[in-house]
Amino acid sequence: MTVPTRLALGATTANRKWYCDVATLATPTVFVGLFGSTELKVNLGTVSHTDTSDFEGEGFTQSEAFSASWGGEGKVRRGALAATPTAYDPGQEIVRIAGQSLGAENQIIARFYEMEPDGPRVEAVTGIVNVTWAEDGGAVTVGSMASFTLVGHGKPTSRVHPEVVV
Repeated sequence: MTVPTRLALGATTANRKWYCDVATLATPTVFVGLFGSTELKVNLGTVSHTDTSDFEGEGFTQSEAFSASWGGEGKVRRGALAATPTAYDPGQEIVRIAGQSLGAENQIIARFYEMEPDGPRVEAVTGIVNVTWAEDGGAVTVGSMASFTLVGHGKPTSRVHPEVVV
């Protein structure tokens, strides 16, 4: 029996390692960054199990991978662009407009990838997502925030990290 070598971990990666770009179904190759994110939780594949236990299991339960889900959720700081003070971030607008629509118009393409400076760039997916969008509201002294959820529609595709940070 071989005992695995124990190695100390190096630097910790931060949650800010995640990038999210979005595109419309009408222009599926034209991605824009979803900027202003203050929170981003990425799920690249949660597997659901179903109970397959039977009497032959001698009292032990059994399960089988049954389905999987993927997507992301987070919050963005709403604000006008510095260069055009009458326009919101284009990525936020793609998400907001889809989040206020029904049917196929509620779907966009999202890609999630880790881009930690000098860190690992391993996890990355792209695919069609269904969108929810809600303005958070709050006190008059608090900046405008919105919450969003991007729920995978079908299986995501593994992707290669962009060469240039977008």
